[in-house]
Amino acid sequence: MNKKYKASFWMVIKHNFRSLYSRFVKKLLTYAEPDTDLMAREWKKYGVKIGANVHIDPTCFLDKSYAELLEIRDNVVIAMGTSFILHDSSFNNVIGEPLKMGRIIIDEGTYIGANSTILLGVKIGKSVIIGACSLVNKDIPDGMVAYGQPIKIVGEVEALAQDFYTIPDLKKDMVVMQKFPSQKEKKNLSRVVLKHISVKSKEDASAWLTNKRNNE
Repeated sequence: MNKKYKASFWMVIKHNFRSLYSRFVKKLLTYAEPDTDLMAREWKKYGVKIGANVHIDPTCFLDKSYAELLEIRDNVVIAMGTSFILHDSSFNNVIGEPLKMGRIIIDEGTYIGANSTILLGVKIGKSVIIGACSLVNKDIPDGMVAYGQPIKIVGEVEALAQDFYTIPDLKKDMVVMQKFPSQKEKKNLSRVVLKHISVKSKEDASAWLTNKRNNE
């Protein structure tokens, strides 16, 4: 085997190994259950300041080049597909204006809904609920529910909680409510107990669905 062919051969082997390893890690992160600190640990390596008991779904996007500008405080849940955009190079690329970058702060006990995008320069307060698919381009005060593209504040969490549990879909038997520990409660439960609760929740959902279908 000549040197050129040998070098090429090992490059292919190395590339394939890295590809397999990357896919393995991605699968591991994607299917890790229940809420784990795997993503929080990974993001901390890039410089994100993360508090205690934070859940970040593996499908979330981090603007890694400016990761140190992101701060996520205690008991926050960030649902699947959420993106944190910490810089904006649009006008820089097109007409040579300065690069724009800025902080994002997510305060304690907040929930960020699936597929939301959080833009730079935004602070989201304590105990806030951000609805799914929201474009967060302004600050959100403590204890508010907000959603939309761009985001709009629609009311206080406490005031809107009752509506959440009386939505029309409940009357149509399309939705079921299930007791489940909050993010703050989870910090006092072991990983084994959390795993059991997660599995039981899925089993109950499956049983509920089977029962509904049998009665249709």
